[in-house]
Amino acid sequence: MSTIITYLFLSFIIILLNVPFGYLRHGTKKFSFYWFLYIHLPVPFIFLIRSALGVELSFVTAPLLFVSYFLGQFLGKKIKAKTTGLFASIDFKDFI
Repeated sequence: MSTIITYLFLSFIIILLNVPFGYLRHGTKKFSFYWFLYIHLPVPFIFLIRSALGVELSFVTAPLLFVSYFLGQFLGKKIKAKTTGLFASIDFKDFI
């Protein structure tokens, strides 16, 4: 694969991997055990994927990977905030 395509592919995978963890992290108490767990659990998987693709951490790749990481966390948080607000306004007693 081309270097640029590899970097974009890796960024996309990192974003997709972090969305569920950002979703789970939203609503947990800041600096609690689960908050740290949801932030740090994807790191070994990202390292393995990065190693498998042969991408080394450099001054070029580090900012791209960090932005991808936090973008995935942010998107997961926003998805949970939207879905929680959406379902909170529905009174489920009306459906019974």
